[in-house]
Amino acid sequence: MLGAAGIFIPELLTKLGILNTPSWYTAGEQEYFTDKTTLLRTSSGSPEKISESRVKEIRNGRLVMLAVMGAWFQVEYNGTGPIDNLFAHLADPGHATIFAAS
Repeated sequence: MLGAAGIFIPELLTKLGILNTPSWYTAGEQEYFTDKTTLLRTSSGSPEKISESRVKEIRNGRLVMLAVMGAWFQVEYNGTGPIDNLFAHLADPGHATIFAAS
């Protein structure tokens, strides 16, 4: 779930003017302070605990994949991300819906 939060929270804070981050959709094109392998976490502990952690990670990962895939479809379908769509819906709930074509 941290993956989805890592996408949606910075985008929301950027839209509110608190942060200045690139869109999650184009963030892979940016140069970062470290290489991608540095950000990976390694497991330590007993084999049972590692196995349990892997199962939990897979279950949460599947849920996050659905959330991110939904956000990706929004960008592909109408060119705006989930936060922009939320703001548009809150401004005009009668017309900015899932059924409105862009």
